[in-house]
Amino acid sequence: MNHTLLIEKYLDGELQGDDLKNFESQLKTDKKLAQDCFLQREMRVAFSHRDVYELRKMLNEITAEFKKNNLT
Repeated sequence: MNHTLLIEKYLDGELQGDDLKNFESQLKTDKKLAQDCFLQREMRVAFSHRDVYELRKMLNEITAEFKKNNLT
């Protein structure tokens, strides 16, 4: 299963048992997976807001946070 689908299942609460444990373990050790999960979670939050201004603001904050985390 690719990372995107796995992240979607995780964020939707569809992973259970060993699948959930394995994914959460991977999140702790795989920086790329953790970043992708963070971005996807934040994007979901951003898109759940209806106001375009707020969406734009949140996307800018997400981008800044990602760049900050990516440089460390």
